[in-house]
Amino acid sequence: MSAYHRPHHDTSKPPSNKEIGTHVSPYCEGRGSTRRSDHDGFLCSACAARRRLPAGHFPEFINEVVCNPNEDQGCLYLSDARTHGTCKQRDVKTVILQKTRHCFTLENNASLSVLEEWRPTFHTLGGGCDCAVSPKYYTGRRK
Repeated sequence: MSAYHRPHHDTSKPPSNKEIGTHVSPYCEGRGSTRRSDHDGFLCSACAARRRLPAGHFPEFINEVVCNPNEDQGCLYLSDARTHGTCKQRDVKTVILQKTRHCFTLENNASLSVLEEWRPTFHTLGGGCDCAVSPKYYTGRRK
């Protein structure tokens, strides 16, 4: 027979994404590059990024794909040499574990374990860089 003793919930506010830094790696692929075997060209430049989470979070590192901050964010250049779209960051929501300051005990037969409590927190990560086009270009309506 096992017994689980749960502490009171920690109601402190989880850290915001602003407290968690993203470091863009030097590996970026430019507009027009082909990243897959189907040889399709991409309209926006994107970079591999690694986010390091602060102490007390799991996992310690998360890989992301972010729009290249050092390049023009326009996309879909047509014969008139104007940009008809904008490169936009695609967001991916994920759960990250954050260590609380609480512990609990777990009794199992003759043994007693003291375990740390972890709380799930929600964060937004970079999941890619897409070319967003104004609806007037694909619906035929001009505003």
